[in-house]
Amino acid sequence: MAKSHDKRVQTADEPDRALERKLAEHYTRISQAQEIDPKILAAVQICLERIPGRIPTTPATRRVITELMTRLIRVIAVRTPDVHGTPRELDQVIAELSGEQELGARRLYLALIALNGRTALVQRPSRSRWILLLNKVTDQRAEEHLQLLQETPSYGLQIAPVAPRAQMRTTPAPAPEPPERSEPPRRPR
Repeated sequence: MAKSHDKRVQTADEPDRALERKLAEHYTRISQAQEIDPKILAAVQICLERIPGRIPTTPATRRVITELMTRLIRVIAVRTPDVHGTPRELDQVIAELSGEQELGARRLYLALIALNGRTALVQRPSRSRWILLLNKVTDQRAEEHLQLLQETPSYGLQIAPVAPRAQMRTTPAPAPEPPERSEPPRRPR
């Protein structure tokens, strides 16, 4: 009889422990939150607003991308960690952080497919897992931040292209040879 009572106590404590872990994670995020420089935040917001207009896709997918960017603009105002997961998990996290309704996992998946490879905001490490680089695109020292600024042509920043770390040169490049001089054509007299 004592064993069944212990099982009931354990199952009653499990939801409480899960809630405590969730609250602890939430307050850890709040305590670690730092203000983002308003100029950097404004630049990232402009880049995110312009993503839907420059991605070649169907009008329905463009609307979902626009909704997603609107929510992400609200989310990045406070330093947020990069979000990892399946489209369903990402949808739930974005809805929770933005205070909006979920987009729907299928709609979000179509938006992620359209954005993959066309923006530094989205990465796909495996077939079912996605990463939204919310922290990296707001960190002015990160490569992803510079890539986001460069991929937004109407923002007009004059930034040298960022080479991936694996492809960076460690030795100086040889000086190019001067072109051969050619004489201009002579005019007949």
